[in-house]
Amino acid sequence: MHKWCRYAFLATAVWLSACSSFKPQAYNREANTEIKKIAVLSMPQANVRLFVFNAVGYNFGLIGTLITEANRNSKENWLQAQVKSDQFDQFNTFQASFNAAMLARGYALNWPQPLTHLAKDVKRDSFGLRKKYAPVAQANAQIDLGLNFVGYAAAGSGKSQPYRPTALMTVRLLSADGKKTLYQDQFLYHNVTDQKLAIVLEPSVDYIYPKFSDLEAAGPKAIVGLKEAVEALADAVSKQL
Repeated sequence: MHKWCRYAFLATAVWLSACSSFKPQAYNREANTEIKKIAVLSMPQANVRLFVFNAVGYNFGLIGTLITEANRNSKENWLQAQVKSDQFDQFNTFQASFNAAMLARGYALNWPQPLTHLAKDVKRDSFGLRKKYAPVAQANAQIDLGLNFVGYAAAGSGKSQPYRPTALMTVRLLSADGKKTLYQDQFLYHNVTDQKLAIVLEPSVDYIYPKFSDLEAAGPKAIVGLKEAVEALADAVSKQL
């Protein structure tokens, strides 16, 4: 399969897996009052992405998919160049926001060095969470964070389906020995695929781009939209713990 086709299917698979059989588990803070220090596990490295769901071209076989993906890839390259120019890093942004939010709730976080790992180095399930856990030291619990998608996404083609900042994160909190799940859930900023199970955060109306040319014209402002999306995720996760 051509690499462009693989990218299209992989991106779609991330969203489809998030919609499937994931089972949220609420956190019982009263039953876990001893948890004050949490070890944060390294997150899988990923680029900022751009995707249009239900794009018409995907319905026209291999040729349609190739053309659609070539177009999407060109737009995504622009977005990634803008991200680089503005020195935006979704992982560092999340770390700063989540650390502050959790500190305000009485938690101390131990962050890994480095903050991210290559995807091939840690086996993860279709939800972006690790398949295996090891005990952690100097902490009462450990948290697995899958920042599965950060970028701009549209629900379909045309002005009625604009590009908006979009971010998806899956979270699992476990005991320090890694044997017991204490909490897990999914968070979605911009419900582009009409998910029913995730905690949905509505995107800001300040970053709505009916056409890709509108997104291009926004330039640095579009990256501010991504920053706000990631910060909103961090705040939402902290409020569940």
